[in-house]
Amino acid sequence: MTTVATAAAGGRAEELPRLNEGVTGYISDYFTTLKALIDAVEPAEIERVVSLLLETFQAGRRLVMCGNGGSGSTASHLVCDFAKNVYLETGRSFEVVALTDSPALITAWANDTEYAEIFAGQARTWLRADDVLIAISGSGNSPQLSSVLSRSPARSGRYRSAFAGMAAASSPHSWIYPSSWIGAICSRSRICT
Repeated sequence: MTTVATAAAGGRAEELPRLNEGVTGYISDYFTTLKALIDAVEPAEIERVVSLLLETFQAGRRLVMCGNGGSGSTASHLVCDFAKNVYLETGRSFEVVALTDSPALITAWANDTEYAEIFAGQARTWLRADDVLIAISGSGNSPQLSSVLSRSPARSGRYRSAFAGMAAASSPHSWIYPSSWIGAICSRSRICT
């Protein structure tokens, strides 16, 4: 199984928008920060992720995604895009699952165990050895994502990688966003995906 996580690095206060300078200052700061984040993207990193996803699809393995809040919506959106667009392009289904898409399972795991288990509990069902797990986070500090990344059942599979934040230290595929401005981080995530 491959685990992939996205998150922000601890930022500096000066990276945040200048709210006291009105809309023009805010927009200017937003575009400046977003450009810096995009410029920091290494094409080789994107190529590694694309290769990993292509290999996952071609081998008939499953892609499982999760995240909290807006990152959870991004996970759901990406699963939708992968499921539909890959089929339309290839005529083959890509097994993709968003652990964010079942309120019943999320609340059952939260109620019957603890909230930190909402994704790890589901991962035990969906993840097999050599599957890929992508965990998306704006902060990198989510207990729910830390739990799923560290305790997934197939974690000893062929791959163990991450796209940043809480899993960066233990993963060969790390992608840490050098900012603390969540709006720009989320925009970069969408652009890169």
